[in-house]
Amino acid sequence: MWHHGLKRTKVASVLRTMMMRKFSDDGIVAYYAGRFLDYDANQAKKAGKYYALAAEKLPDNPLVLREYLMWLDMEAKDSAKLKQLIERKQGKGKALLELPGPRASELIERKQG
Repeated sequence: MWHHGLKRTKVASVLRTMMMRKFSDDGIVAYYAGRFLDYDANQAKKAGKYYALAAEKLPDNPLVLREYLMWLDMEAKDSAKLKQLIERKQGKGKALLELPGPRASELIERKQG
């Protein structure tokens, strides 16, 4: 918000640094660090580790998962990791993402084939 919305880049940099030091293991902090790198800093390659941490810490958060899935597809172009994340089981064998129609893994295989 400070960087993009109010154009206070110096303030935003200080706040981000403090946030990462104090809450480096927090999923929301990791998500916003990834988004900053991905969208505002134009350093999308560096965003992946933050998106991955956010997805690990917040596995049921649809916004976090969406950004990480998009990053894996568009930036990393890692279809194996994308497929693994989609098919990963959680709890009592419930799929991480339940999609109507064809399974997401089938869509990925079709795209590759």
